[in-house]
Amino acid sequence: MTKLYSLFGGTTTDTNIKAVEVNQVVQMQGYSYDRYVIHKIIHNDYGYQYHLINLRTLDMQQSRIIKPLSQKFGIGMYYDENNIEFMPEAEVAELYAKADAKREAKRDAQKKEEERREAVRVIGRKWLQENLPDDAQALIVARLKQDESDSQSDYYASSTQCTVILGFSKHKRDSNKVGKPLKSSVFGKTVGFDGLEKRMTESSLKIKEGKVRDQTRKIVSGALTTSQDEWEFRRKLQSSNIDLVLRRNDEGRIYGATFINHNNRCVLNGSRLGKEFSANVLNEKFSSNEYIDNTQPQTIQPADVSTINSPVNLESIGSLVDSVLDIPVFDNSANPDANNRQLKKRKKKRRYGRQM
Repeated sequence: MTKLYSLFGGTTTDTNIKAVEVNQVVQMQGYSYDRYVIHKIIHNDYGYQYHLINLRTLDMQQSRIIKPLSQKFGIGMYYDENNIEFMPEAEVAELYAKADAKREAKRDAQKKEEERREAVRVIGRKWLQENLPDDAQALIVARLKQDESDSQSDYYASSTQCTVILGFSKHKRDSNKVGKPLKSSVFGKTVGFDGLEKRMTESSLKIKEGKVRDQTRKIVSGALTTSQDEWEFRRKLQSSNIDLVLRRNDEGRIYGATFINHNNRCVLNGSRLGKEFSANVLNEKFSSNEYIDNTQPQTIQPADVSTINSPVNLESIGSLVDSVLDIPVFDNSANPDANNRQLKKRKKKRRYGRQM
């Protein structure tokens, strides 16, 4: 493709048409206004390509579009078609020799700098291997950056000049503490993959042919039959040293049940004990009874207090305790009517909102 289109200028440039000649002087417009001389022109599948030398800095660059100054639009290379200027060939050759020497010197300097950086990296790797703590998960570093932006050309960038290690962290960037993983070979062959697989197979056989499942089923069956709600069911299981783990979805439906028998160190899913202990059966039995997990902060809603929409905290619990302790205790066996009158009087005092 040899035609280039300018969306803003609304022009088309055919790069198969030669615009200038070797040794001709052109000028950058709209940016640096430096003058350039063309020292070489090549032609390929993309059209003509012009190699230029900056007469001020001796930097070399390339361009595919060079237009007449009368068609000037924005930043670009232009030549004055009314005053075409050429430089002597010998003078251009001398400029090219100086520019090429400058380019080679810059390449050598970049190569030496890269070698220096690599030597620093080797020293840094060795130092890290010797000083990195075993529980370190991340490095805390500081970087010195150099601004390489150019507001005139809307180019914004920066390069890192130096990186310094300030310290080590036991946390990753997301602040989650992660322990260092250890291979099973550190602890021996008994806890390796083969050992664990053998242990799991033996445990499965014991559950099938032994009394482990029968003992757990008997205890769970007795507790489930005599329990009215989930809380009572859990309490009776815990009295027999058995824990119940129920998995619920966002709607509160039970979709998994696991029984942990600490007496014989056995963990069984409810469906493995029997269909009557599966998650669906337990969900139907306890769906009408709301279970409150006492291990989590709860929302307290007293009958005579407006709804508290946030979990109980230390500021609010003091007033709640005072309200509870302020209720008198009556002996119903002595005079029930007097007790009722006292309770009616007590109900007249109402408190609204959160009490601080």
